[in-house]
This record gives sequence, structure tokens and C-alpha cells, in this order.
Amino acid sequence: MKKPDPLSDDQLTWLLNNHVSSHNGFRCSRVLIENGILSTRHICEAISTVQDGKLKVHATCGEPCSFVCEDANELAKELDLIKFYQRIIDEARNP
Repeated sequence: MKKPDPLSDDQLTWLLNNHVSSHNGFRCSRVLIENGILSTRHICEAISTVQDGKLKVHATCGEPCSFVCEDANELAKELDLIKFYQRIIDEARNP
């Protein structure tokens, strides 16, 4: 019996956006201003995509924007979990 094809990047993205993820790791941004002083303004933003079954993150990370990378890391863990479940399901279909 033929081994099932792995989920495509589009399918993984759809699953994360619509059913699995509760994290804002694909597109998130905040503008932080310390004590209302405009010169202390920090723009924290991230855009993530699924490429070749892995999460690719383009982000500003580190303090004070560490939440951006934390969100992306949680999203990456959820992506790995989906792929793990897929392997288990495929194994159950073809013991």
C-alpha cells in the first residue's frame, strides 16, 4: 500500500489558523512606548509562514519584543505536534 503524502504547507497553515492554534504567531505586532515618551517607541512585529513543513519566522525579537518569539515558538510546537499526529495516523492506517 502506498504511503500517504505528508500534509502540504497550505494544509498545515490552514490547520493552524482554523483549528489547532490559539497563538498569534503568524502575524502579530505591538508598539511599545515607555512612560508615554515617544522617543522610547519600539515596534515589535512578526510574520511567520510554513515553508517545507517548518515554521519560518521573520521577526524582531529580544527585549522588549520577546513576546513575538515566544508566540512563534509556541506556534512551531503546535506545527510539530500536527506532524507527529499525522505520522501516528499514517502508521495506524498501514500497520
